[in-house]
Amino acid sequence: MIIMNTKYTEEQIEQMEQLVVELLKINDDQNAKLIAMNAKLLNEEAKVRQLTAQIMIFMKPYNNHNHNN
Repeated sequence: MIIMNTKYTEEQIEQMEQLVVELLKINDDQNAKLIAMNAKLLNEEAKVRQLTAQIMIFMKPYNNHNHNN
């Protein structure tokens, strides 16, 4: 671990605090967007599974017919 003996002014400390707050806000926004995108993708995945199941049901008689011939 590197220990720095740098002394910061009160103004510099306030600026760093503001930057940290800004970064935390950006992080929160990005997390919210990722959570929303994940929910959307999960919903789309469920739709694909449902449609695939429906297609398989429609294809079952056709597949059975082809296997019997």
